[in-house]
Amino acid sequence: MDRAIYSMGDPSRLRRMAAKLLAGQPVNIVFLGGSLTVGLGADHIGQSNFAARFLTWIGQTFPGAQHRLVNSGFGGTGTSYFAMCVTRHVAPDTDLVFLETNVNDGPRPMEHSSRKAHERLIRKLLRLQSRPALVEIIFWPYPAPTWEDNNSKDHVYLINGDGPLGTLAQYYYLPVVSARSFLWPGLKETRADQSSSEPGKYNDFWHVTDEKDDCCPVGTLDHDHPGEAGHHWFGDILVRLMVRALEDVARYPVGQEDEEAAQAPLTVPLFKSNWESLRNDSCLMRGELRPYVTSLDDGWAWANEGKQECCPKWGLVSRKPGTSAYLTLDTRVEGLGQGDEVTAGIGYLRSYENMGVMEVTCGAEEGGCTCAPLQLDGHFPEEHATQINFKPLVVSPSAKCKLKFTVLEDTRSGGHKCNVLAVVFSEAAGYLITDDEETLIAPLASVAPP
Repeated sequence: MDRAIYSMGDPSRLRRMAAKLLAGQPVNIVFLGGSLTVGLGADHIGQSNFAARFLTWIGQTFPGAQHRLVNSGFGGTGTSYFAMCVTRHVAPDTDLVFLETNVNDGPRPMEHSSRKAHERLIRKLLRLQSRPALVEIIFWPYPAPTWEDNNSKDHVYLINGDGPLGTLAQYYYLPVVSARSFLWPGLKETRADQSSSEPGKYNDFWHVTDEKDDCCPVGTLDHDHPGEAGHHWFGDILVRLMVRALEDVARYPVGQEDEEAAQAPLTVPLFKSNWESLRNDSCLMRGELRPYVTSLDDGWAWANEGKQECCPKWGLVSRKPGTSAYLTLDTRVEGLGQGDEVTAGIGYLRSYENMGVMEVTCGAEEGGCTCAPLQLDGHFPEEHATQINFKPLVVSPSAKCKLKFTVLEDTRSGGHKCNVLAVVFSEAAGYLITDDEETLIAPLASVAPP
């Protein structure tokens, strides 16, 4: 288990949290991540998945206090969403945050915009009022479609995010839990002697799909999610991390130096000028958009495309070209200067088949807002995945901004499915993730540090 914890980072914040537990005080713990954090792959989501196992251990080991233990996993969601909407998931008095985004962020290089978003997310979390401990969880997907044919020029050890995320964690002195570090010596494929037919000790770490899954045919190796055994191991690894912090505090009680280290200001960002936004977030996700829908053409409807009761996937869906959905939102943002525009992050479903193209326009009549038309293409065959994606729409501030979503005849997939999942008013323009790169559009002064 200790092999997976390849860095304890600066332990000061984790020691403060451990001291509260030993003193019988309540603690607030939050898990942030995608479907792994939700618990996909576990036999009993909410009981046997790794987050549930850790939270149950906390409650049983330190009973009596009114702990707040929250799993804020959100399927198909990576850094781009949490960097914008973290304050709706993590309270200012949180003591410990576990962060898992590697699978949904994908095997992208250090210079990719998702890595910059990840840094801003780290900085936002570390600057919360309570100065919480932050633990980076780096899950390692099984190289797909097979170990040998992984569509990468790099060795399989290097292709799945440990490098960039590990660098960011090192820069901010974060504890790191790595599935790769845990799994590598125990896999059949990593043996120097390949003559043995014996299975590897950890080769059953990953999930094999069943009838509840919507990603692949039944019996497929799901390289993106741990199975029941994987969740069991990972939950135990997180418990081991906490035990190490508790043992450390029992030997060396928390002192003034721990508090000073936790309260110390952050240094400059690793990426040049990559300051976190200090504005309040306004994030409308999935069903939260429903009150803002003013009308739907025939062909548009609210649909829950989740196949498991634990994980509803509500969205505004249409497959009919020429039809439109209409939303009215307040796009006025606190702190804007005269003539400033607002950036809305439009969240939509992106997948590898049957997806279409929709266009977003604004209605300026009756005090509405203005914007340049934005096309959202949901077809993304490069990855066998279905995820929420965000693109920026620059709009004028308005109490009644009318957004129109229209399914176009154009399609690269042969299908026309369009799914609106979110509208976010949060970080300054250009700090939203786009398909290829990050561009800076009319940044606000509030992006700079105070």
